[in-house]
Amino acid sequence: MHKIAATPGGWNPQAEGVIFIQQTPAPIVFISAADTDIQTLAAAASKMPAEFPKVRAVNLLQLQQQLTIDTYAEEILERAEVIILRLLGGRSYWSYGLEVLRETVQKTNAALIVMPGEDSPDPDLISHSNVSLSVVNQLWRYFTEGGVQNFVNALKFAADTCLKTAYNPPLPQTVSRVGIYDWGGRPGACFQTVQPDSDPPKFPLIRPTLTTSCSPLVKGGWGGSPGWETDAKGYEEGGHAPSTAPTVGILFYRAHYLSGNLAPIDALCQALVERNLVPVPVFVSSLREPDLQVELLDFFKPKDSEPIQLLINTTSFAVSGFNNLEPEQNSFKSLDVPILQAIFSGGGLEQWETELQGLSPRDVAMNVALPEVDGKIITRAVSFKAVQTWNSELETDVVGYVAADDRISFVADLTANWVKMKQTPAANRRIAIILANYPTRNARLANGVGLDTPASCVEILKAMQEAGYQVENIPASGNELIELLTSGVTNDPEGRELQPVNQYLDLAEYKEYFTTLPQEVQDGICNRWGLATGEGRTEVLTTNLGRTEVLTTNLGRTEVLTTNLGRTSLLRTWMRNCFRFRGFNSAMYLWEFNHRADMKLTRV
Repeated sequence: MHKIAATPGGWNPQAEGVIFIQQTPAPIVFISAADTDIQTLAAAASKMPAEFPKVRAVNLLQLQQQLTIDTYAEEILERAEVIILRLLGGRSYWSYGLEVLRETVQKTNAALIVMPGEDSPDPDLISHSNVSLSVVNQLWRYFTEGGVQNFVNALKFAADTCLKTAYNPPLPQTVSRVGIYDWGGRPGACFQTVQPDSDPPKFPLIRPTLTTSCSPLVKGGWGGSPGWETDAKGYEEGGHAPSTAPTVGILFYRAHYLSGNLAPIDALCQALVERNLVPVPVFVSSLREPDLQVELLDFFKPKDSEPIQLLINTTSFAVSGFNNLEPEQNSFKSLDVPILQAIFSGGGLEQWETELQGLSPRDVAMNVALPEVDGKIITRAVSFKAVQTWNSELETDVVGYVAADDRISFVADLTANWVKMKQTPAANRRIAIILANYPTRNARLANGVGLDTPASCVEILKAMQEAGYQVENIPASGNELIELLTSGVTNDPEGRELQPVNQYLDLAEYKEYFTTLPQEVQDGICNRWGLATGEGRTEVLTTNLGRTEVLTTNLGRTEVLTTNLGRTSLLRTWMRNCFRFRGFNSAMYLWEFNHRADMKLTRV
């Protein structure tokens, strides 16, 4: 057993060793799982009076191992006079830590203030406190309202109540739960520093008019030069008449606004501007409350201007309940726009790049599995945690999000393509439905444990036809769909050479895309099988139903040029660089991103 350094995102179960928090004791200790809390607290610490009692802060995600908790309690908590805990998710998320806290304060008679990290009360959690309910409630309100000044007053209130000082801070100041991030309405303005202790704009600002002189391109997103107004030359030389550019909503947590943790939001805004899309960044404290969802519609579907064409969501969890999916429970359905889920990873960039797992189980649950319940379209992790600075007053790292530029660009390109498709009549759209095929046997084609995937696919095709999509010769049943798919070449190696190949992908087109892949992916494929050769085309495992394609792809032994990519190391490389937690074969990947299909449907 050995010590390991605390890292952004907290303890990693894959790492060997135990985290030990390096701090000196102080009268007040603040524990929270939210990096935004510590960011705001760091700003508040610089505004405290010189004689104010010393404060220590620690991220609860660093306190996940029992030995770590026990050591921190012995070295720091037993010498504290006030312990403040803000816990997300309820008692079960840190049950051992709560037991240690209660045992510690029973020995030391220190004040223990336990409160939820959300803006909804949790009587069970609050009951662990040993101060009055009114004290816990007022301190909780300071932190829930947020902002630097409220954090300053929270510390003063805790000191007055528990340490008998006399700062007499004002009551918690109300901050809007919903508002628009005023990034200035011009390129680059979104990178200006936000003032987290100021109340944000409550009502929608006047949107800038962004125009483009060109039609959207098939590759590379929206045409026209980046900027807010294209010159007249493009129009005179045959471009389309200028038109107002589409607007795209960006939804993020209010805590990021109040703490100034906005680097990924700034990057998303800038990336959309470069594709001649108008970003509308809006923050919200929570999506669980229906009234806040209604307020969001004022920003995304205003009465005096055009509604957004797409929404990029960065918040976690699901809005819909598992047992009640009525439309009135989810105001977003009235927007009638695609909702892309951009993931703010709770881990560090180094962890993402070097480890096989990619997203942590916590991230997968909060930012992939639960958002899919709402029908959100999962994109990529676009930001990761990194240490911004060491705060000597709190003796802790201040951690914030940093944007991953290549992944921001991917989401921005995807956004432009979705907006383009939304403006294309349904009959003119080309859709790809991708079915899994693992293991690589025809009997496992479209396999789904406990699900009738082929029947679901047929129902989707029928619904698409009713919605105006050009879908022809729909199979009558799931069995008929499988018979259709297996009438040609499949992933099954048995008898493969005897099966007819119904569709091909031009080899030159494949090579054009292949050269755009990361070099390590190219090297891995070439070292395993050599360069692609043949008669100028490679087979595509697909069935054509008009302008709709049904494709099969193997998630476990991915196929490249119909060749098995079963080597684990190469498969990991491919997945890490393409989809991270989803693998598709390169022909299908090319099929998708060369936009021969305007949209893909997965996990049918």
